[in-house]
Amino acid sequence: MDLGNAWLKRRAESWMILAGLAGVLLVDLLDYLTPTDVRFAIVYLVPVMASAWFGGLRAGIIVALAAAISRLLLEVFIYPALPHAWAPYLNLIVLSSAFSVVAVLASSMRYLLERSEERVIQRTSELQKEISERKRVEVELRASEQCFRQLTDNIKGVFWMTNVEKSEMIYISPGYETIWGRSCQSLYDSPQSWVEAIDLEDRARVAAAAMNQRDGLYDEQYRIIRPDGSCRWIRDRGFPVYDSNGKVYRIAGIADDITVEREAEAAVAEKEERFRLFMDNHSLIAFIKDEAGRYQYVNSTLQKFFSFPLLGKTSFDLFPAEVARRLQENDRLVLESGQTLEFTDSVAFPDGRVRDWINYRFPFRDSSGGVFVGCLSVEITKQRRLERQLLEISDREQARIGHDLHDELCQFLVGILFHCQDLCDDLRRARRPESAAADQIADLINSAITQARQLARGLFPVLLEREGLVPALQEFALGIKGRFKTECSVQCDNPVSIEQKFVANHLYRITQEAVNNAARHARAQRITIHVGTSDSNLELAITDDGVGMNNNGGQKHGMGLHIMNYRAHSIGGTLEIKSRHEQGTSIVCRVPLDKIKAGS
Repeated sequence: MDLGNAWLKRRAESWMILAGLAGVLLVDLLDYLTPTDVRFAIVYLVPVMASAWFGGLRAGIIVALAAAISRLLLEVFIYPALPHAWAPYLNLIVLSSAFSVVAVLASSMRYLLERSEERVIQRTSELQKEISERKRVEVELRASEQCFRQLTDNIKGVFWMTNVEKSEMIYISPGYETIWGRSCQSLYDSPQSWVEAIDLEDRARVAAAAMNQRDGLYDEQYRIIRPDGSCRWIRDRGFPVYDSNGKVYRIAGIADDITVEREAEAAVAEKEERFRLFMDNHSLIAFIKDEAGRYQYVNSTLQKFFSFPLLGKTSFDLFPAEVARRLQENDRLVLESGQTLEFTDSVAFPDGRVRDWINYRFPFRDSSGGVFVGCLSVEITKQRRLERQLLEISDREQARIGHDLHDELCQFLVGILFHCQDLCDDLRRARRPESAAADQIADLINSAITQARQLARGLFPVLLEREGLVPALQEFALGIKGRFKTECSVQCDNPVSIEQKFVANHLYRITQEAVNNAARHARAQRITIHVGTSDSNLELAITDDGVGMNNNGGQKHGMGLHIMNYRAHSIGGTLEIKSRHEQGTSIVCRVPLDKIKAGS
């Protein structure tokens, strides 16, 4: 397009040069044909101006020079000679200069005219665009204003806008009438009348905070009293509005009715306070941990044992590492099982006292999906002390009864046996038929003596005191085989020296209870007692091939198992019981090796 316009422009220039030259020749011809006293020099301006106007400056200059030269030729060769020979040449210079100036003026006028037309067209186009853009902006503004009013008129809260000085209410949405119970016009008339509705306890604070609205720091909650006397809670937020220069020229804000939320919060707070009072006014320990084992809640019963806040702490911050690991393992078992589990723990608190607790741990999730472990702990220190005393009394009574059976009843039966044997000898010498019956009585007395001695050894295991646990268990196994006709054997992989006598006694009693249950109730045909070490623990395992505990008439929760479990915990060990229907039972007691040494 640009190349085509340039070509047309060059063609127009060439044609105007030719036309201008033709005009000059025409003026020359007229000047030649007219008398010499008639001059047509001024007429040369016509082709010069036409060439410069339509052909451009270059075309005008060429025609101007051609007109001056042709005039020179006429003066030199046609017109009478001038008085001075140099005059024609001076005329050439003057005419060429004048014609050139006219050509420049004509071309400049044409250029200015074209530029002015272009500028007029351009400006007209720009004005049309501005008018169209303004109309579009006005339409958008009207649409935005309609949307704004529809939005502000239909929101439940109150949208407001004031000037910076707070002396003029520029806009207030209809929600003001619903929430404040006052007309919007009253606020337009008196922009500060909204403050008069604020409760006296909140008014001074809110009025002072309203002065910071320009800084964007206004976010207040307060109460208002409606004309009908009812009270509403308001959350009011304000923020500055900036113009294009970054200067604050408006203050806008939103006020919401949060009465329902505040009432709900108050109800929740009241429930939480009741819960706190309930949890803090009894002897139970209550706490909540997160998945990482950090305490998220503790009641006053637990807190009073420590001189520092417990929230955010873990069991490792409160107890020795061994105890903390055990508590952490209990939490893990609860989370994995997803059920409420019961644990019995002995824990030493900072005051130095060791307390016994039954812990009921349970998993739960909060509303956001977080997983926690809750725990209610009941102190059973006194009960355990009584149980320990009863157990010690029971052990002493068993020992006393065993001693009495061995030293008194057995000796008495031995005396009866001697008299019976004398009677048998007399009857045989007299050839009396009653001698056979007397021999049977003597055998029964002898069997009674054997059973009494076995009972005495069970109640008072002398070998346990003199030779240790394994020999006492071997003697006990022989007695079981004789009493119940059940195969009972003792296996010991490596000899273990138990320096603590009460530990050996509790292990012996655990074995005694487990084996008697298997022989009497589970109808076991084979019982194995295994003593060994594993993972820094002394391990005592009693296994049988009986019917299991599920059909033992409730023996799984009987006193015998409870006592075994208590004996295991009293020596710092654990008791694990596995039983399957018709597949026997396995009872394993594990005690840390450091617990069986003297002085531990």
